[in-house]
Amino acid sequence: MAARIGPRAQGTDGSDFSHRERVAERYQMSAELKPRMKGVLYAQAACALACLALGLLVRFEYLFLAASLGYFVGISLCYSSLARNNALYIDLYGMSLSFVVVFPMVFELYSSLWSGVIEQFRVQRQAVALVAILLSGYGMNVAKRLKTTWTQKAKSG
Repeated sequence: MAARIGPRAQGTDGSDFSHRERVAERYQMSAELKPRMKGVLYAQAACALACLALGLLVRFEYLFLAASLGYFVGISLCYSSLARNNALYIDLYGMSLSFVVVFPMVFELYSSLWSGVIEQFRVQRQAVALVAILLSGYGMNVAKRLKTTWTQKAKSG
């Protein structure tokens, strides 16, 4: 460790640090995206609980129950992939979100908007469906960027 007091080495002005190793960009991106993904997972857990509550509240609304199940499966897969940089688990997370969360919520939003029938908790169902779609889209975007970062080859040279 260098001392702050005492003689400085002759012939250096402090600008000779270019030879030092730098952290590769893919590791920097991974370190930046992992906390963002964890925040998305916490928001998705809250949305999954809202889907579960709404699914049980409205006489077993199966679309919301399926969405909450898809969220819980996807969250567990993604959280376990973050510790090991596992690209397969993050792919399964994206598929779980797209097939079990996004498609049922798009169907729910479409049928709720165009049915013309006034149903119980209609506004709440639309709000939860819209938030679920947006959170899933953002989560899949961050997951795709993480997977791209993890599967990048090291640049030689």
